[in-house]
Amino acid sequence: MFQTTDQVTTLSNALTELVELFQNPQIDNDQWKRKLATQIVIIQKIHDEAIKLDPPSSQAQIHHKYIQALEYYNDSTYLLSQWLDEQDPNLFDQATKKMVIGAQLFEEATALVLEFEETHK
Repeated sequence: MFQTTDQVTTLSNALTELVELFQNPQIDNDQWKRKLATQIVIIQKIHDEAIKLDPPSSQAQIHHKYIQALEYYNDSTYLLSQWLDEQDPNLFDQATKKMVIGAQLFEEATALVLEFEETHK
């Protein structure tokens, strides 16, 4: 596949870690904040790397959907960073909504990958 398995695995792991961190938020705990910041940076780095890729035409639709998902995830990370600084619940709500949309788009990209693999056996 065009998107590297490592990149997708790293993204999935970072998103899973975010979910785990928010199951027990500790905004006054520096270690918790560092862990959150690490996942934010990982997601931003994946986004920045992915938008530079030039997919083969046969995978352009998959890549486009993947980038759409990453745009929402990336926007969410900036909102989360701002939320950490300002502790404004509206920022957290906005970040959550963007994560949900990103997850939906990522599922759509995954479905396209499965369809591609099925037709290119």
